[in-house]
Amino acid sequence: MNFPGAAREAGVMCHLNNKLYQGLGGSSVFYKDWYEYDITSDTWQVKASFPGVARFAPAYFTLNGKIYVGCGFDISFNPLKDFYVYDPSGNTWSPIADFGGGFRGGTVHFSSNGKGYVGTGVNASFLAMQDLWEFNNNTGQWAQKNNFGGGIR
Repeated sequence: MNFPGAAREAGVMCHLNNKLYQGLGGSSVFYKDWYEYDITSDTWQVKASFPGVARFAPAYFTLNGKIYVGCGFDISFNPLKDFYVYDPSGNTWSPIADFGGGFRGGTVHFSSNGKGYVGTGVNASFLAMQDLWEFNNNTGQWAQKNNFGGGIR
């Protein structure tokens, strides 16, 4: 079955519990919509919309059955720092601590060993960054880790 939302670039697409989740991103219009694709039944469902501003190129990762989404660029291409967690079991979004590195867009993002990581990208002055931050969902806090050692890219 085809994706029911509008065509877009630089949104979120991630896999969790045998389902795909897709939303946000855009082109000339930025979106806040959120969809779930059930791989087994080949069906899409509209889910609760993202509660923050519509954004392009957000950071995202999965931890413990939930999806964490934040940062990115608003429609005026201002970097953002807010973060939210999506709980598929209740189809709900909740705010979490803002990204520890401040306003950021175009990041790398991943999860490993029960922690979420966001780093590099550009800050509010559009300066390329080398930092890396770890999110601990047990404490709800961000902690700075060692900077990316490969130089600014």
